[in-house]
Amino acid sequence: MLFLVIEHFKNGDPKPVGEWFRQRGRMLPEGVVYLASWIDSPNSRCFQIMEASDRESLDPWIAAWNDLVEMGYLLDSGCVPNDPTGVPNADPRIQDLVAT
Repeated sequence: MLFLVIEHFKNGDPKPVGEWFRQRGRMLPEGVVYLASWIDSPNSRCFQIMEASDRESLDPWIAAWNDLVEMGYLLDSGCVPNDPTGVPNADPRIQDLVAT
């Protein structure tokens, strides 16, 4: 399944997240695949497309980042609302997420 994960940077500050990422990487659990991400223009949220067999597979990853971000919500592939064609390096499977 594909998921859109929306992260809200705590205190609206993406810098600690970038530092943590450079030190430790993405810290994905086995079976979770990163496909694409982008940050909104105010730099307060990050949108990530992830692939996993189920939503619970994301729980260890969410817990690993919980001190730096608040996960706004998760949407499965049947609910992602936006056309990702403007996302740099977007995985072609993301096109399937566009609502018709």
